[in-house]
Amino acid sequence: MKKQSKWVLLGADTLAGREIRDLVEDRKLPVRLTCCGSAADQRVLSLESEDNFDVFEELSAAAIEGAQAVLAAGGVEQAEMAVRLASEGGFRPVIVDAVGHFDGLENVVVRAPAYEREPAAVTAERIQVVAHPAAVAMATALTAMQAAHALRSAVATVFEPASARGAAAVDELHKQAVSLFSFQTMPTKVFGAQASFNMMPRLGEEAETPLERGEARIRRHLRLLLEGRGVRAASVRLVQAPVFSGYCMTLWVEFEERPGVEAIKASLTAAGVEYWGEEEGPLNNSALAGESGILASSIAEDPDNARGAWIWVACDNIRETALNAVALAGLAGRGA
Repeated sequence: MKKQSKWVLLGADTLAGREIRDLVEDRKLPVRLTCCGSAADQRVLSLESEDNFDVFEELSAAAIEGAQAVLAAGGVEQAEMAVRLASEGGFRPVIVDAVGHFDGLENVVVRAPAYEREPAAVTAERIQVVAHPAAVAMATALTAMQAAHALRSAVATVFEPASARGAAAVDELHKQAVSLFSFQTMPTKVFGAQASFNMMPRLGEEAETPLERGEARIRRHLRLLLEGRGVRAASVRLVQAPVFSGYCMTLWVEFEERPGVEAIKASLTAAGVEYWGEEEGPLNNSALAGESGILASSIAEDPDNARGAWIWVACDNIRETALNAVALAGLAGRGA
């Protein structure tokens, strides 16, 4: 039997943290998963008393010692504390940042093993930031089409779900909808405005994190993922959508010579993009729940541009983030 590796999970009660736990359990990975946090976290978190999920420890040097990987899916304070404890203790776990706390800092690399041709091993020298799921979806689709048909340009309007901002945003969106129908004052701490039943190009002034920051992150990650691929990045606009989960985007691409719909579909499916057929109904956010990988649907030639085509692309953002985080933690053993 393969020896179990030790992984430390921060934020086991977050959306991404729960998904990571489920993946480790469902795939029966040879991993001992230690969920770390505060005593308050332990009271909130309901852990199963079997297999990999019967370990909870307060975040400390002793908890991190011997860990192959630390998966940061919680708050920034926890993530920074884990890095500090590892450094002070002389430990060398690979830090996998599933949230983006360390994004843009020095000695950090943006990764998406599910998209990479041959995923390289990872080492403790650099923090591994999980690439934004919307950027991964666009990079996958653009690279697939470029491989078969030369592209001139691309434009994407990306619709962001509440879950991209965590459980608090999902809860606020729900409460806003309830408040609207009961004529009560609605909470706006996360969005700074009414997100329920609204589409917004920017959030309210009091929002915790502006939408523009997420848009910039998607653009930057897309450029990083496409480096060396000979593919031009798409122009991106991010819109807040009144949905709970799942990134959907309308992608417009301009080819040097536009292929037919079937040829575009073939290039996408050859790269592992799942095509959602018309017989399955519309590819929407509800249909994305629990789906792995990148999905495409509703390919149509642009009647106003002889070289253009429209493609609907989507992914379950929480699932994709967790999949890439788990893959990076698994690659840590190869870099040891």
